[in-house]
Amino acid sequence: MRGRGNAAYRWICATVAALAMGAAISPSVDAQEISAEGRAQLEALFEEILKNPTDLDLTYKYAQEATRLGDYEAAITAYERLLLFNPNLPRVKAELGVLYYRLGSFDTSRAYLEEALASDPPAAARERIEGFLARIDASKRRHSFSGSASAGLRYQSNANYGPDGTILVTDIPAIADDDTEGGEDWNVFTALSGRYVYDLGNDAGDFFSVEGTFYGARQFEFTDLDVEHVRVTAGPGFRLYPTDSGPVLFRPTLRLTYVRLDNESYNYAAGMGADFTWQAFEDTSLFLSSFAEGRDYKATEKRPNAGTQDGAAVRVTTGAIHRLTDTLSLKAEGTGARIYADDASESYAEFGGGLTLAAEVPSPFAGSETLSVLGAPWSVTASARYLRRTYEGPNLLVSTKTRDEDDVRFDAAAAVPIGQSWSVFATVGYQDNGANIPNNDFENFSVALGASLRF
Repeated sequence: MRGRGNAAYRWICATVAALAMGAAISPSVDAQEISAEGRAQLEALFEEILKNPTDLDLTYKYAQEATRLGDYEAAITAYERLLLFNPNLPRVKAELGVLYYRLGSFDTSRAYLEEALASDPPAAARERIEGFLARIDASKRRHSFSGSASAGLRYQSNANYGPDGTILVTDIPAIADDDTEGGEDWNVFTALSGRYVYDLGNDAGDFFSVEGTFYGARQFEFTDLDVEHVRVTAGPGFRLYPTDSGPVLFRPTLRLTYVRLDNESYNYAAGMGADFTWQAFEDTSLFLSSFAEGRDYKATEKRPNAGTQDGAAVRVTTGAIHRLTDTLSLKAEGTGARIYADDASESYAEFGGGLTLAAEVPSPFAGSETLSVLGAPWSVTASARYLRRTYEGPNLLVSTKTRDEDDVRFDAAAAVPIGQSWSVFATVGYQDNGANIPNNDFENFSVALGASLRF
């Protein structure tokens, strides 16, 4: 008899909760201006729930459909009904947190999100929850700024990317002179980046941001390669939330680039781009990045033919990032580009791809009292990349052959935190640019040490 009594009690509770959903649906549907078709879908699901009020899968389906149609109040009522039967449903709590956030009830939203986070959700779910918690924290401040600064010392075995020996001059073999022969060198470098974000204040978390980057290097020997590179990008970011997958971020941008070489203006570029990221699966996100820009090169005394590179560039890069474990991820990408220049010898098509493995490894000093500052996990990356370049026409001052290149690169880096904001890093790299013309065939090995600050 007790079993029948409990079952009857659950049925009564379910029926009452379903009727509460019915009370919630009518005003919210009109307030959300849902279409007649959407209203009919919700009402049909509600009728099914009344017939079988203990069918929790049906209630979950109703909540998802209400969310998709924008009837957040009805979805909240359905999700809270599920918690009435089983309070230990982190995914439902996370959805409630998001819904209350979209209704502007930040305190209630935070409570549900923190309960969901305490259940140790999968990585993708954790990232989404933490993102909404961060938005709640930032809800009172629409403006934010972040950035980083790093500096270091770098060695290259072939700093000017010069050939190792014989070169061609109008198809005649010649010995490379001091100006063209490859040589080793050191430089000091500085890299700065900053990002300003203005929160547009809507439910989705859309924003407008401006990013700026600067890189500068001073060579010890090849001072004509001293460089400053500045880039600024700006544009809105639109967050979309498909029904059956993670968020999509779409970001169109405008971009400006300026390059100085040997203390003289060398290159200006202006264009536009578009970036997409999509959390397609729990542990896998997909991305696509593209841009098109016009380029203008300035001739100088040392580079009188720089103007032959004037033209435009188009590039598309796409790939995926898959989280193998909580501390290990793999990134695979493919890229294609078309460079248009006034001279055919400077115009080329490029395609290729690469793999990057990123890991967070325990510090060997974890638990040490004397070196506790080095106890945080270290970040380690290793990457390999291949690019194929085919040029449109020959440089007749060099050869009647048209240049082709196979560029292979391997890089590895390690970053060691030494506090909340500081870290030290080391990088090593190897590049083998194989070309059918010896003037452009070279190898280069590099190593760098430096420190970085995030703010």
